[in-house]
Amino acid sequence: MGNLMSNEIESELPRYAEELLAVEWFSHAHEVPEDAKADLIDGIGESIHAFTQESERETSHALAERFEQGLEREAGFTGEDVAIALEAFNKSYERDFRKKIRKAVPMSLHTKKCSDEFIHRLRYGFLAEVFPDVASGTYFRVWCDWLRRGHFACYWDGELDDSNFDDAFVLMHEYRKQ
Repeated sequence: MGNLMSNEIESELPRYAEELLAVEWFSHAHEVPEDAKADLIDGIGESIHAFTQESERETSHALAERFEQGLEREAGFTGEDVAIALEAFNKSYERDFRKKIRKAVPMSLHTKKCSDEFIHRLRYGFLAEVFPDVASGTYFRVWCDWLRRGHFACYWDGELDDSNFDDAFVLMHEYRKQ
């Protein structure tokens, strides 16, 4: 792995992971953020259902592939460099994030597919945060930012051919009785 990527991974991975592990996920899902760019989905059940749809998973994985190509093209990293960085995330933090997912997602909705998709987005979100100049990582950076802010971006309302829509997420909205 290139020295730059290795140094970035070693210095940024703990900060990124600790920050996302410390925040209470979905804690502001009852609020409608002013900067939401798409519709809202009501409740955790519908949100997890949307999040685990095969079309949503395919989109996320297609955007991950695009991001990897961007890292190679724009930052000069190889596919092996990217794989090593993702593995560093897995070794150091995957277990902790899986625990966090089990805590955040009700057991009746928690599936391996759901957990795996969270891990996938968190891994690429880490790379997108470390290398923010690679535009094709916007999707993952924004997805993680919604978690940090206490929201859940459960579905993407963008177009694969239009990078201007990388941040058009449908958010979970939960009504709270007053």
